[in-house]
Order: sequence, then C-alpha cells, then structure tokens
Amino acid sequence: MKVLFICTGNTCRSPMAEGLLKKAHPKTEVFSRALAYHADQVSPNAVKAMEELGVDITQHQPAPLRHEDLEKADLVLTMTKSQRDLLRGVVDSDKIYGFGEFLGRSEDVVDPYGMGTMEYRKAAAQLADWTQQLAVLIEEGAWEEK
Repeated sequence: MKVLFICTGNTCRSPMAEGLLKKAHPKTEVFSRALAYHADQVSPNAVKAMEELGVDITQHQPAPLRHEDLEKADLVLTMTKSQRDLLRGVVDSDKIYGFGEFLGRSEDVVDPYGMGTMEYRKAAAQLADWTQQLAVLIEEGAWEEK
C-alpha cells in the first residue's frame, strides 16, 4: 500500500500527515508532494507541532508533484477539495480524494501556513485524528472499497 499526501507547498500539512501515518501504520509506504513547490525546508512550526506528538519530520525535504508520483501511489489524498478538483482536472484517476472526503467528512484540513504555533497544533491534531482513522481503514482493507 502506497499513500501520497498532497498540499500546496509540502512544507506543513502533507509532511505532517506523512509523518503521522508512518507512525500509525508503519507497514504503509507514505510520501508527500507539493502542488506549488516553493520552499526547501519544512515549516519550523510544523516540526514543533509534530515533535509535541512524538513525530520527527526534521528530515523532510519538500518536493514538487510529478506524474510518476501519481502513478506510484495506490491512494492520493489532498488536503482540500479544491486541490482534489485541480488534480482530477488534469489526471484521470479514481484514486484521488480529498482527505476529509475519503473519511466521509465535509471539511478540509485546516491550513496553518503563515500562522502561529496554535494554528499548527490545530492542524496537527486534526491530522493525527484523521491519520489514525485512515490507518484503521488500511488495516481492515476498507480503503479498497471506496
């Protein structure tokens, strides 16, 4: 099982989701990419929020999304519905979902970019909850039924 998380810059939300799912379900291959690559390191506030949850993302290197990333992944989860729509508009794929949508939720992942530590903690808490739910779905094989 290969899960690809996608966000705008691959500096906060998607690397946090990647680190959290690696911790929650170590058997799953997890990676993350950016729709709009623009930075060479993960956000310090994202690192701090993850450290508080016992997850180390200090070695994460932001990377742009490539077509081969989409081909490699079994499941592609975006942080927002608009990101999902953008990808579905250029790639014909039934494995691309908004993260919330995949879990039966209507909301997107909170975007803490450019905000303070508290906003990063909120996003981290949301992602921790959602990645735990995703880990259960993967373990049960329920993701294949989507």
